[in-house]
Amino acid sequence: MGHPDDARPAIAFRAQDVSAVDRTLFEPGLETAASETWTGARRPDGEWQAFHRAGGPRLVNRFPNDQVARCFASWTVRGENRVTLAVWSNQRTLGPGERLRLDALYAAE
Repeated sequence: MGHPDDARPAIAFRAQDVSAVDRTLFEPGLETAASETWTGARRPDGEWQAFHRAGGPRLVNRFPNDQVARCFASWTVRGENRVTLAVWSNQRTLGPGERLRLDALYAAE
């Protein structure tokens, strides 16, 4: 039989500073809902994923590093089990006719 941590939801990524992040989102004694934001060298390096340690599909989010300034995850294990991965561009004021492009691919793998 697997380790008890194998049945936990998690997120994982390699950060801009090349450190590895592998975070279990819920464990006994922790809040049943929370969120976290990563910026600068600690944000994902173009890809991150949410998954269940017991297996099944992984939600993978890929994005161009030069378009993303902040990555945000929120989760809950109350009622509906839910994990949200979101990315934000750098904040800037657009002039008339200017556009901002933010490409983000979400896939189940």
